[in-house]
Amino acid sequence: ATCAGSGSREMRWVTSMFEWTERIQNYDDGKDWNYLQKLKDFVDGGMIDFDFLDGVSAIVNRGCHLPPCDGAAANVNGGIGAGA
Repeated sequence: ATCAGSGSREMRWVTSMFEWTERIQNYDDGKDWNYLQKLKDFVDGGMIDFDFLDGVSAIVNRGCHLPPCDGAAANVNGGIGAGA
């Protein structure tokens, strides 16, 4: 198995960082939810907005900030995530 090899820890780290930068940091629903703007708002607001944290978690697990997701976004992780 790929993940059982001696270099699997590094491979998983690199893969996770790539996914974070490509899918999460670039997330923009084209309406009112842009990751970078929401991050700025979260920091400026004292980092106490749990809606931001819930949104990011949903992007990671479901492919959009506010499930249920439409279209291809619903197929992230095979549709498996928190609450599935």
